[in-house]
Amino acid sequence: MVDEKIKLNTWDDCLDHWCPAQCYYYFMHGDDLFCIYLRWRHDDPWTVDIIKCKQDDASGDPEESEWKWVKVPYFIDDELDQLKKFVMNRLDTIMALWPQCEDCIDIGMSEQEASDEE
Repeated sequence: MVDEKIKLNTWDDCLDHWCPAQCYYYFMHGDDLFCIYLRWRHDDPWTVDIIKCKQDDASGDPEESEWKWVKVPYFIDDELDQLKKFVMNRLDTIMALWPQCEDCIDIGMSEQEASDEE
């Protein structure tokens, strides 16, 4: 069971101070709780991690959760909406690659291919 405070399938943007800027998107995949974690710190680009949360704990504690970095094209600070769309359009692919990737999930798309999509 997922903690009632966690809002599934919606973005939670923490952009109050803009730096660091963080966005969370919690979702269920099978019986497991996952989080897409976007972060921007002081300079470009945005980074993307997928976190498999410990059962019933969405804190993302690195000692209790499993983190994997997602290799995405270069998105600058004001391209947050484009990044969200990019990641959400590839979530099925990312989750399919999850079991076989040790630390980094490379969805194999160049910056040019990403810009061609827009």
